[in-house]
Amino acid sequence: MKNWFSSWHIRTHLTILIALLAVPSISLIVYSGMAARHDAIAGAKAEVLKFVNDVAGQQQAVVAGAEQVATALSFLPLMQSRDPAAARVFSELLEKNPQYGNISVYDKSGLGWASAMPVGGKVSVADRRFFQEAVRTGAFSSGEYAMGRILKKPSLSFGYPVKNASGELIAVIAITLDLGYSQRMFEKLRFPPGSSFSLLDHRGTILTRKPQRSLLAETHRRP
Repeated sequence: MKNWFSSWHIRTHLTILIALLAVPSISLIVYSGMAARHDAIAGAKAEVLKFVNDVAGQQQAVVAGAEQVATALSFLPLMQSRDPAAARVFSELLEKNPQYGNISVYDKSGLGWASAMPVGGKVSVADRRFFQEAVRTGAFSSGEYAMGRILKKPSLSFGYPVKNASGELIAVIAITLDLGYSQRMFEKLRFPPGSSFSLLDHRGTILTRKPQRSLLAETHRRP
């Protein structure tokens, strides 16, 4: 074996020697590359997770704010007496809260009797999720994507039950979010480079997303 190796040309010996010396360096380069890739992926995941948590926190704050507004309104005497002046109160709140598209109230059958935004005739929300869930649970309830019957544009409403002194449900207050406003606020966020995000309702309907290809109302196809 020794004679066989010794019989090779000196150039061959040098080539083999160089190759053997290069193996540790190549291994180190490959390892370093894999480690850098792992660190980059871990960093990207951490950045995305932080962004998602920030967005979730913002959305929770919006929902909590809507519940607080509805709760405060439910204690007003004009809710118990079905006073049309409620529309003026709603309008004043709407001016100070641009995230809301409308604030309105409906009797226990779903017919509206006061709204911040003008209403052209009778409006019923008896078939809307936010109303049905508020009546069913007796608690603040979320709706789903819908084309607003008063706003005439994409919206998401929350319902809050109004009860009399006996605890009987007499009305449901609706706090309606303007999804166009939500989209504009979403666009102002600093997204991780090269990323895309969507906010969905319980049915998978896209409420807000970036990049924005078409305005809302698309259904996310779950695998």
